[in-house]
Amino acid sequence: MNILKQNLSGATMRALFCAMALGCLTARAADAPAAVPPPAATNAITVPSGLTVDDVKASILEALVMRKLTVVDQVDGKITAYYASRNVTLTLAISYQMDQVTIEVKQWDSRPKALKSQERWLANVRKEIMDALVRRKAYK
Repeated sequence: MNILKQNLSGATMRALFCAMALGCLTARAADAPAAVPPPAATNAITVPSGLTVDDVKASILEALVMRKLTVVDQVDGKITAYYASRNVTLTLAISYQMDQVTIEVKQWDSRPKALKSQERWLANVRKEIMDALVRRKAYK
C-alpha cells in the first residue's frame, strides 16, 4: 500500500477507491436473488380414515396452537392463520374436509434471509397437523 501511496496522487487514489467500491456494490447487487414468490403448489395432507370433519378441525387448531400461529379467521371448512417472529412471516389458508387438509401460503416474506426459516416453519406446520390427525385417530 505504501508503494501505491508514493507513486499515485491523492485524486488518483480516490478514483481507484471509488471504482473498487462501486464494483463491489454492483457485484453484491447482482448476487442478490430476486424477490421469491410463495410456493405455487399447495400442500395437501391426507386425513386418516374414520375421522369426522370436527376431528379434522380440532386437529388443525391443536397443531396451530403448538406452532404458535394465531388463528385469524374460521369460516366453513377454512382456517386462516398468521405467524410473525424475527425472520419468519407467514399467512396460511388451511382448507379441510373429512379426507384432506390443504395448506395454501397466502403471504410469504421474500427476503432471502427469511426464506429458509419460512420453508422450515411450513414443513413443521404440515408435520404438526399430520401428527395431530394421527393422535386423534389413535384416541378413537
